[in-house]
Amino acid sequence: MITLEKIIGAERVERFKDNPIYKYAVDTVAMITFSTPIAMTNEIFIAGMSLEQSLKARGIATAVNMITARPYGQFRDYIFKLCHTTEQSGFWKKTGTDILAFALFQAPLYAGILAVSGAEPEKVLVGSAVITGISGFIGRPYGAYLDVLRQFFGLKPAYTLAEESRKIEKYNSTNTPTPQ
Repeated sequence: MITLEKIIGAERVERFKDNPIYKYAVDTVAMITFSTPIAMTNEIFIAGMSLEQSLKARGIATAVNMITARPYGQFRDYIFKLCHTTEQSGFWKKTGTDILAFALFQAPLYAGILAVSGAEPEKVLVGSAVITGISGFIGRPYGAYLDVLRQFFGLKPAYTLAEESRKIEKYNSTNTPTPQ
């Protein structure tokens, strides 16, 4: 796999991979590049929005994604930890964890974006219902896409963060001195 580390060198990536702004940028790029074509397809061909309404919604969504992409990435990391989903977890567990995270976070956010963009209430309901329904088809692909981009840019995927967190918790619980 080609990574940024291979392109610019490990020492350069090490300098900024723990920077919160860098993590924010990686998660934001992933969200915008993944969601734009999917959302426009939903808005125009399924929800019946005009191209103008869809472009307006994408403009609003890009602004919202610039604010919410990293919190979603952190929320997803938390759900992976909560569900004990690690690299060794099977396909169905990873898929279920991603669907859960996506549906809980993204569906309400998407409804708000459509409403603010001026879509009629029935179109907001249709678009929201569709995005909730297809969370099962979007959640895991987006999660895998986010993890691949994180790895490319030298960051850890959600399942690795969950596994590391579990090891720390286990270590702390077995190595905590008991009061005498």
